[in-house]
Amino acid sequence: MKKWKVNAILIACILFISVNVFLIVGEESDIARLQIIDGMLSPTERNLVESVEKPGIILSTNEEHIYFNEQIGSMGDLYVQEGHEVQAGDVLFTYENIEIESTQQELQSKIDQIDLNISQLSEEIWTLSSIKNRLHQTHYQLDEEEEEEAITAFQEQQIDQYEVQILQKQHQIETLEWEKDLHEQSLQAIYSQQYELEVTSPVAGIIKEVNTQQNEPLLTIVSNTLIAQGELTQAESLEIREGLRVEIATHHQEPIDGILSRISNLPSEEPALDKETTYPFYVDWEMAEQADDLKVGYHVNLNIIQHEILSAITIPQSSIHVENDEYSVFIIEDGFLEKRNIELGMLEEPHQQVTRGVVLRDLIVENPTGLLDNNPFVTKLQLREIDETAQLAFRKQSLLTLMLQGFVQ
Repeated sequence: MKKWKVNAILIACILFISVNVFLIVGEESDIARLQIIDGMLSPTERNLVESVEKPGIILSTNEEHIYFNEQIGSMGDLYVQEGHEVQAGDVLFTYENIEIESTQQELQSKIDQIDLNISQLSEEIWTLSSIKNRLHQTHYQLDEEEEEEAITAFQEQQIDQYEVQILQKQHQIETLEWEKDLHEQSLQAIYSQQYELEVTSPVAGIIKEVNTQQNEPLLTIVSNTLIAQGELTQAESLEIREGLRVEIATHHQEPIDGILSRISNLPSEEPALDKETTYPFYVDWEMAEQADDLKVGYHVNLNIIQHEILSAITIPQSSIHVENDEYSVFIIEDGFLEKRNIELGMLEEPHQQVTRGVVLRDLIVENPTGLLDNNPFVTKLQLREIDETAQLAFRKQSLLTLMLQGFVQ
């Protein structure tokens, strides 16, 4: 009898468990299954950047070579040394040309003599004009008419002579002024030649080298205008294009925004089968943004921004459920899990942009593996968060009831 009761109880338990398992596991079961989730989170808004980081070096845009021309003259004064910083228009060195200096002094002497002669003639004209004017103002009254007429005729004759002398001297002045103009034109030409005796810097930069050897540049000036150079692999040169924004960074400065201005069509080195081919690229930036201590030869990091999205809505990759090439997340809505399809955008690991399907206020399940749609949920029990006092608050009967409810559900 006892054995029969035991068998009956076992059969009843097996039937009870089987029915519950069928009701829960069955595909068409309407029984809500309680889902256990690891945690939940909300989408975040952030800027996403897809970039390629390459090492680079700072170079000068160009070098200016200044040669010494022996045909102009001999070496005069040299005003610069290696390492000196110069501005455009600064005098670098001068020529000495004795012939030009002698001609200049000779012409200046002639001009000074002409000015002296003109001054003397002007004084003589003033004297003659004064005498002539006094003769005009002098009148003689004589008793005899014939004597008065004779004196008047003599005065007019003298006045005419003075006028002739004045005209002659004025003509001499005109001739001298014409000669002076010629000498001044020649002197101006000499000044132009003398200006060529001063050699000025065509650019702002630094004196890289001073060389006194024949047929070599006397001075080499490195321009202050800088560029950054890096190298791209063959694959990168096909993906990266000119005009992209580049962040130029050193260890001691804030990044400088530049533009990828040129990708060379020629490789950096002679191509070979046993090594990878690379292509130089160059980055320009506004001089206003140039750091004062950024110098030729500095090593920098060049971060080429290929794609940039501002204020993108992102979620962790681990919160995305993938099934049949479709992407979805589980949204917590009114105590239930809602499976929602989403569209993905740019990926910057571990942040995945979502272009459609979620908003910032949504609550999303962190790890959706094994979850079902439209079911209630609970989070995992964190025993370390339950203190001993809380555990003692439950009676054994209450704990047993909760365990049975959990098993049934």
